[in-house]
Amino acid sequence: MLYLDGKKRNPIKAAFLPKVYCSDGQQFSDDLLRFRVQPRQVYVFAHATELKLIDGRHQVCAAIDKGFAHFGSPSAGYRFSLSKGSDNNSDAINLYEQAFALLGFAWHYKLTSDNQSLVAMEAIYQHISTDLWDTKWDGFFLTKGNDVNKGQNPHMHLFEALMVSYEHTDNPVWLERASTIYQLFHTISCKVIT
Repeated sequence: MLYLDGKKRNPIKAAFLPKVYCSDGQQFSDDLLRFRVQPRQVYVFAHATELKLIDGRHQVCAAIDKGFAHFGSPSAGYRFSLSKGSDNNSDAINLYEQAFALLGFAWHYKLTSDNQSLVAMEAIYQHISTDLWDTKWDGFFLTKGNDVNKGQNPHMHLFEALMVSYEHTDNPVWLERASTIYQLFHTISCKVIT
């Protein structure tokens, strides 16, 4: 397997290399702590706990109670990452992070039945609806303050998070919101095909 740095590596050993490279060939900075890792861990540990593979309740609660707060809040948004350097992209409020935060709180609610997760889920949705929604053309912008760029992938993650929110709360508002995203995909795909 050939990597961005031009070296050949055993693919099994490469998965555990200490150096990781970004798509632009630059070495990934180890002082960058990405928010997405927190909610993804909440999901994995909560789901594994539900399946009785492990008891990950402590990890889930620690991520929600301590980890998330370092990156922002449900009502103000979660920033991309924490960085020791002066990386302007670290402070960006992206749709990806908000979708993953919603997913994390939904799984936390499933595991704990903590009503604070329901409050956080609604605050996240209200935040992205207010700060990232394109009122002219519909859909969500990728980043707060950028009224140009959108993307399918973060919408798919939001669609997933909305469906999971419905599954774990039985509140039909989440299914209605997921339906809005589905209709957006349907409308766009019909325009592309015709």
